Amino acid sequence: MNTRNPAPAAARLLSALGLATLALIGSLPSTAAAAPIYLVDATTDGMPPDPGLGNEAFAFTFEDLNYDLKASSSEVLAFSGVTSPIGSFFDIFVELPLLPGLDGSGPDWVFGDSTGALPNYRAAAATYTPFATLLVPEPTSLALALAAGLGALTCRRRRAAC
Repeated sequence: MNTRNPAPAAARLLSALGLATLALIGSLPSTAAAAPIYLVDATTDGMPPDPGLGNEAFAFTFEDLNYDLKASSSEVLAFSGVTSPIGSFFDIFVELPLLPGLDGSGPDWVFGDSTGALPNYRAAAATYTPFATLLVPEPTSLALALAAGLGALTCRRRRAAC
């Protein structure tokens, strides 16, 4: 006697329709979408050491609010800070240089001290090579990846039950 339930075929069809609808909704433009967030590692690879910062690297994250693929001082979310060879720690950006990927206004990195105890420090832009990495994908890509994962999981569970 066959005890298989015909409902799994209908459930698969409804699942496929639901996933297609989710994918379509995810591909529509959204005005409430979050801006992408990037991690920038600024290293001194292959560059001569900066005499004031002792060839030290730093990192920062920025939210690309205007979607121009460039970091500006107003978009910086977090900054690792840099330490000088004599132990002075600079924990804020005063200005970013004007380089590809950076929307600054001058030729130098300008670091500051949030306590105000130290004068600003300038380091030549050429001292550091910034490398950007996307941390948070745009919402549509995230929705499509989630829909694909849910679809694969649903199909796998249904195959085991059938």
